[in-house]
Amino acid sequence: MELVAYLLGYVEIIVFAWGIVQMRFCRSKVRLVMGVIGIVLANICRAYSARVNIVIAIIVLVIPKLSVALLFEGQFFKNVFKSFFCSSYIGFVYLPVRLLIAVFDAIIGFDFIEDVNDMICKCLALVLMFGLAYYLKKKGTLVKWISQLPIGYFIVAWLCGTAIDGINSYSNSIMTGVSGNVRVLFEFLRTILSVAIYTLGIGFSFADFLRKKYRDESILKDEYLRMSKAHYSGLVTHMKEIRSIRHDMRAHIHMIRTYIKNKDFSAMEAYVDELASEHSLQTVKYYNTGNELVDAILTDGMRRCKNDEVRLECKGSLEGNVKISDYDLCIIMSNLLSNAIEACERLVHSEKFIKVLLESNERTVRIVFENLIEWEVDIDKLGTYTSKSDKNNHGLGINNVKRTVEKYDGTMVMSCEEGKFRTIIVINI
Repeated sequence: MELVAYLLGYVEIIVFAWGIVQMRFCRSKVRLVMGVIGIVLANICRAYSARVNIVIAIIVLVIPKLSVALLFEGQFFKNVFKSFFCSSYIGFVYLPVRLLIAVFDAIIGFDFIEDVNDMICKCLALVLMFGLAYYLKKKGTLVKWISQLPIGYFIVAWLCGTAIDGINSYSNSIMTGVSGNVRVLFEFLRTILSVAIYTLGIGFSFADFLRKKYRDESILKDEYLRMSKAHYSGLVTHMKEIRSIRHDMRAHIHMIRTYIKNKDFSAMEAYVDELASEHSLQTVKYYNTGNELVDAILTDGMRRCKNDEVRLECKGSLEGNVKISDYDLCIIMSNLLSNAIEACERLVHSEKFIKVLLESNERTVRIVFENLIEWEVDIDKLGTYTSKSDKNNHGLGINNVKRTVEKYDGTMVMSCEEGKFRTIIVINI
């Protein structure tokens, strides 16, 4: 019974690592077998050793953690720290379980046998962990955040979890045999203290998450303002140039008629060339989609295309009451357009063009981006890597778009067929 309890405890740690910490099981069968054997042998030694010495303590406390680290992908030493973190932070799952059992014991007045009580706690904790894992797997943003946390945060949290383990061990020794309302009060107070320390342990990582989130939002807002300013500044210059040409148009027409009347066509051609060079309209195309933000993004994207090498076509409009915030619309349009421009700049033999289709009605908004490619694309891996050197600030565009689309319960489908990469987004409004 004792061996089963020990092994079940490490099953909990493995489930916690897989479901909560988002660690992925290793594909190497050798590592998996070595990990399982190490956990089993260490716990057999723990259950049946007659005396406890330094060697036994190392085998019992360290070897199973190293064995758990072998079960998962990634750098071994990082996995070791995560394994220690899981073994200490699993107590967070036990808090509501112990409190529930204490209340149940106070209501029915029945004190469980210690081994039975421990087994019930472990089973309930496993059920709760599977429930948390199921919830997290549905939250792509949380999964990505957890999986990318620096190892330093796990070390800090592990130290906090170790402190809680010490508090729990001491409190369990002084509360042996206590039941009823006193035990409920004790479990309640211990839960509050433990939650405070657990929160301190993960607070560093959460604070860093908020810092990065607000930094990214600030960068995006600054980019939005820059694009809007450039867009409207270009429009003002464009309108002034048109007014200037209209103001002098009568005189220009009179001169052209004079050249025609005198049949001085060579002079007329020179005059027209001079007129075209002095009053040439801006080459930047201005878009009219019915949404000023989208117009600014498309116009700014066209300015980014070097020497007009990339042809950007936009059909359709987003007129009407599109119930998508400017911030979210900027995330979708700017990221997809940036990815398309970067893909076009890599083309060698194919035509460099980007096609954008915008459709909206009372119920849905449909956004389609299409561009040519000359390489294989693994759709499943998009958003998990970047070819840029600044990996901390790049490679996340696709995930940001996915997250934004999911916020509106929309769908995003990416496909790569016949040398064309296409992204289709449909959002119900």
